Amino acid sequence: MLRIVRSTFPQASLYDASDLESLMLRREVNPDLVVLDFLCPDYDPVFSARWLRGEFPHSAIIFVSSLEDRRMIGNVIANGADGHIGKSATPGEIAEALHAIIAGTPLGRRTAPPSRNRGELTPRQREILDLMAEGRSNKEIGRALNISPFTVRIHVSAVLRFLEVETRAAAVAKAISTGLYPRF
Repeated sequence: MLRIVRSTFPQASLYDASDLESLMLRREVNPDLVVLDFLCPDYDPVFSARWLRGEFPHSAIIFVSSLEDRRMIGNVIANGADGHIGKSATPGEIAEALHAIIAGTPLGRRTAPPSRNRGELTPRQREILDLMAEGRSNKEIGRALNISPFTVRIHVSAVLRFLEVETRAAAVAKAISTGLYPRF
C-alpha cells in the first residue's frame, strides 16, 4: 500500500506508522490523507475512525482491507472514515480511489455504498447544527440526543468541515445565510 500511495502522490511526504500508538505520535503532522489497514491487530476500526476524525478533522481517512463486511465498513464510515478500499483492488483502482477521495468525491469500486450525498448533512448533523444554533454545548447536545459528548464532537467537526468554517458561531452564521438553518 505504501508503494501505491508513494507512486500516486510522488511529491507527498509520507509517514509510515506500524501501529496506532506510532500514529498518535504524529498528531502534529496534520496529514491530507490517512490510510489504515482495517484489520490491524492493535486497534478497533470503529474507535480508530472516531479518534482519527477528532484528531485530523480535515484529513481524508481511508481504511483498506480484504474484509468485505458491509455492516462493519458502514460503521467505520459512519464514525469518521471517508471510505474503504478493498485489498483485492488493482493498484490502478486504488490510485483512482485515492485521487477521488482527496477530491471529495465518493470512492468507486470495492467500497462501501455511500451513506449519503457528500453535498448534504446527515439527519444527525442537522440535529447537531440546530442545537448548536441554540447555543448548546457539546455536553448539552449529548444529553439532548442521548449520545456522548465525544460523538457530538465528531458530528460538530463534520458540520464545520461541511460548511468550510473554523468555529461553531461561523457555522451557525453560514447555515443561516445559506438557508440550512432554520429548517422548516
